[in-house]
Amino acid sequence: MKTRKILIAIIFGVLTGLIAVAFFIVKRKIERLPEKSYFLNYNLSNMNVKEVDEFLDKKINAKLKNERIKLHVVRDMYYLSPSKINAHFSADEVFKYLKNLHKNRNEHIPKIKYNKNILKKLLTTLSEQTKVAPKKYLYKVLQDSVIVKAGVNGKKINVDETLKQIENSMQKMNFREIIPKAEKILSNISLINLKEIKQKVDVNVKDAVFRMVNGKRTYENEVIGKNMSLKKAKEIVVNPAAGKYLIPLKVIKPTETVSSLKARHEDPSAPHVLASFTTNFNRSVSNRVHNIKIAANAISGTVILPGEEFSFRDTAGRASGYVEAPTYANGKKTKGIGGGMCQVSSTLFNTALRANMNITQRHCHSKRVSYLPDGRDAGYSGSGVNFKFINPLKNPIKITASVSNSSVTINILGTKLPEENYKVNLESHVTSKTPTNLKAVLNVTVTLNGNVVKTKTYYSSYDLT
Repeated sequence: MKTRKILIAIIFGVLTGLIAVAFFIVKRKIERLPEKSYFLNYNLSNMNVKEVDEFLDKKINAKLKNERIKLHVVRDMYYLSPSKINAHFSADEVFKYLKNLHKNRNEHIPKIKYNKNILKKLLTTLSEQTKVAPKKYLYKVLQDSVIVKAGVNGKKINVDETLKQIENSMQKMNFREIIPKAEKILSNISLINLKEIKQKVDVNVKDAVFRMVNGKRTYENEVIGKNMSLKKAKEIVVNPAAGKYLIPLKVIKPTETVSSLKARHEDPSAPHVLASFTTNFNRSVSNRVHNIKIAANAISGTVILPGEEFSFRDTAGRASGYVEAPTYANGKKTKGIGGGMCQVSSTLFNTALRANMNITQRHCHSKRVSYLPDGRDAGYSGSGVNFKFINPLKNPIKITASVSNSSVTINILGTKLPEENYKVNLESHVTSKTPTNLKAVLNVTVTLNGNVVKTKTYYSSYDLT
């Protein structure tokens, strides 16, 4: 009996609930919105819930699907479809809102529905793709100062704020261009770092350096010194996070420059005549005299630094204006351009020997010459025969050459040092002679304070045919 009563009670409760639900459904179906019910400027008057739902799908929610959210980031435009985040308005909430709006004018408009997680993920990705990295401070070194300018912090899209902007845009069905809210990316690299600048700006002063490398002159440039006072810089840079400043530098000039070195090398102090030698020529052969003058002028004034090698070809050989004159070629007397140059090279050879230069290349003529004893000449031709020597002294030397009516004189000037006060003795003689050939030697003996420091022999062979 008791069980039966319980069962009847349960059945009654279920039926009551079903009746209530049915009543509610029927009520909603027959319940309609009052006149002048507007939502987003759309007229929904006298519609029931189902009709509101259909209207939203055809008009408002359908428009949402076709619209594009436009995000203007820096200089580019990015687009997002509301359909990707399932944006829509709920018919139940719109119906309830309009129903109650007539009773309570403070009723809150229904919020648009969308997938917030998807939108946040899309914005986070866009924020990373479009972020602007912080820029380091800048500096530029001028002649006596340095300009420094603070860098700038980076920036990127503020995801949460931009999400609100998009939601507001969809809520109002207003799809004008959105400029997303930005947030700063703070970084110390944008701050003016005076210690770092000082490390890069400060330069130690350095004098120019001269060296002889493989017999050639080489110069290492001087360096102008610069120094930035940290104390002074801190007084000027009032805000390391912003602004542009001019900081003076202390400039230290080198005492020796490449220009000053070259000036001394081109015109060194050469107070003494270390050696001098003269040879005579026949002034009636005008073309030969002309060539002697050109060659003498070409070598005159040449400065040879300690350890540097002089080349007759690189000085006299490069001069222009030579004419045809008597000369020797392949053992025969002939005419050739530059005839007479050999007298200048031979005169220089004898001068260089007397100044104790180190002769590195010398060739005798194929035939005997009239202006020097046998074994004392030094030939030259443009086809490989050259005359060269190295300055072994501690100071530069300078060659001077002059031509009179019938002679050429060559001097080697320099500075006489006690430890270089050499005496040079030259002795030449014929060692053998046949109808077709003559051989001669030149013995050079160099002494210092009575002691022999160097000897050298030069051999010559002449064609007598």
